[in-house]
Amino acid sequence: MKEITTFLMFTREHHGQAKDAINFYVSLFANSSIGHIDCYRAGESDPEGTVKVATFYAERTKIHG
Repeated sequence: MKEITTFLMFTREHHGQAKDAINFYVSLFANSSIGHIDCYRAGESDPEGTVKVATFYAERTKIHG
């Protein structure tokens, strides 16, 4: 059986809100945790501190963003 990967993107009016969304989802579901958050650094293409890529778990389901 193939695995389905959930992937969230935060663009347009939601750009820069990924970290808040991840914290929100983790707070909603039991057995949830933040795996890894990689943020942009100074001089990169997006504002420093915004999420470049992240992995978190909601009810033990792995979600990429």
